[in-house]
Amino acid sequence: MDEPDPRPVAPGGLGLYVRLDDVEEGQLVTDVREADWSEELPVALGPLGPWMSLGDAVENSGRVRDALLRISPDERVERGMRLRALALGAPVAFAFFAVNEIQETGQVASDAKRVLGSEAFRAAETDSDPRVVQFAKTRREKIERAVGMRWGTVAIEAAFGLLALLVVLVGLRRLRPLVLAAGAASCSWWLFQAGRPDRCFHSPRHLALSLMGLSGFVAALLLWPSERRVTRSLRERLGLDRPPSTAVAPTGLRMRDKDLVALVAAAWLGVLLPFLLRWLGEARVPDTTRAFVFVFYCLGAFLGFLAFRKEVLSRVRTSVGALILAGVVGFGFTVVCDVASRTAFGTYVEAKQCQSPEAGQQAKKVQEQSAKETTTARKDTQASALAFFITVLAAPLSEEMLYRGTVQRLARRRFGARWAMAISALLFGVAHALAFPTAFYQHFGLGLAFAVVFELGGGGAMAVVASALTHALWNGWLALSPVF
Repeated sequence: MDEPDPRPVAPGGLGLYVRLDDVEEGQLVTDVREADWSEELPVALGPLGPWMSLGDAVENSGRVRDALLRISPDERVERGMRLRALALGAPVAFAFFAVNEIQETGQVASDAKRVLGSEAFRAAETDSDPRVVQFAKTRREKIERAVGMRWGTVAIEAAFGLLALLVVLVGLRRLRPLVLAAGAASCSWWLFQAGRPDRCFHSPRHLALSLMGLSGFVAALLLWPSERRVTRSLRERLGLDRPPSTAVAPTGLRMRDKDLVALVAAAWLGVLLPFLLRWLGEARVPDTTRAFVFVFYCLGAFLGFLAFRKEVLSRVRTSVGALILAGVVGFGFTVVCDVASRTAFGTYVEAKQCQSPEAGQQAKKVQEQSAKETTTARKDTQASALAFFITVLAAPLSEEMLYRGTVQRLARRRFGARWAMAISALLFGVAHALAFPTAFYQHFGLGLAFAVVFELGGGGAMAVVASALTHALWNGWLALSPVF
C-alpha cells in the first residue's frame, strides 16, 4: 500500500490515527468513531506513521487492538477485567511452590557445603594420587555448578510467579498464558506432593493448594478471552469480517482445503524427520553432514510454506527487542511447563503406587527410563563441541522453522490458534519420542511452551525468532547442567 498523505489525520485521543481518502486536504476528523471502518482503511500508530490497512493492524498490532477496544468495548474483556481477582489463586499457589523450592534449594546448598568442607573431601583434594585429586576437583566443580544452576532455576521460577501476579493485578490481557501456566504447574506440583506414598492423597493442605492453583487456572481460562477471540470479535463489531474463502486453487481445491492438504504434508515432514536422521546415523553419515541435512530439511519446509501461501508481509513490524523479550519470558514459561509435565506424570506414578505396588513399579520404570534417556543425551552433548552446537543452536532454529513456522501456521489458518498449538506440540512430542521413547510427556509439554511463545511473538514468520530463542535457551540450560 502506498504511503498516504499524513496531513488528513484523526488522533481521536486514542493513540490511533485514521486517514480518510475522501476528505479535503487539511481537514481533520476529530472523532474516529465517525470513520467508515473498512478492511483497507489506512490507520497509524503515530501522526506520521507507520501507516497500514485496518485489517492488517487488527490482526497484527496489539496496540491498535487496544485502541479499538476503547472505541468498541468487548464485553468479555470488560468482564474479565472486573473479575480478574478470581484468577489470583494461580499465582498465589505458585508462590507457595516457589517458597517450597527456595527452602529445598537452601537445604541442598547446605548439604553440598557440608560435603565439600568435610575432612574426607579435603583429603581427596590433597591425595598423593593425581587421579584422585582430579576426580575430587571435577566433583567439586560439578557440585558447585549444580547448586548455582539450582538457585538460578529457583530465581527464574520466583520471577515468573511475580510476573503472573502482576498480569492478574494489572490486567495484562495478552500475557494470560503466564497465569494459565502458573495455575497448571502449581496444581500439578501440589497434587504430586499430596500423592506421595506416605500420604496417598490424604493431605488436606497439599490438596487445598492444588485446588487453589486449579481454580486460578479455570478462572483465567474462562474469564479472559484469548487474543485470537478478541481479534475475531473486534473484526465482527467493526464489520471487517470477510466470508470464508471459496477461491479455487490451480489444483481445483478451495484454499481452505489446500491449507489442510499442506498441513498434512507438513505433519508428515515433521514425523519423517527423526526417521531420516536415524537412517543417516545407521548409514554412518558424518555428524557434520547430518547436521546440514537437518537444517536444510527444515529450512526447505519453511521456505516452501512461505512460497505456497505467497503471503503479503504485514506492515506491522515486530521489533527485534519485542521478539527477544518474548523469547526470554518464554524461557521462564518453558521452565514452568516442564515442572507441570514432569509432576503430572509423577502424580500418575504415585497414584498407581497407592493403588498397587506392582502397578506402581511398572509406571516408575517408565519414569526412571525417561531420566536415563535425557541424562544420556546431556552426556553426549557435553562430550562434543559439534553436538553442543547442534543441540543449542542448529536444532532449535531448525525445529522451530518446521514445527512452529510451518506446521503451526498452517494449522492456525485452518483450525485456529488453540488447536494449532496443540497440533504442533503433539507432532513435536511424537517426533522426539522416536529418540526418547519414554519422555513423550516432557516433550509434549515443551512443544506446547514453544507454541505459546510463537503466539506471543505474533504468530508470523518472524515469531520463529522468539520460539527459537526460547528453545535454544532451554537446550543450552540442559546442556550445561552437570551430569554426575
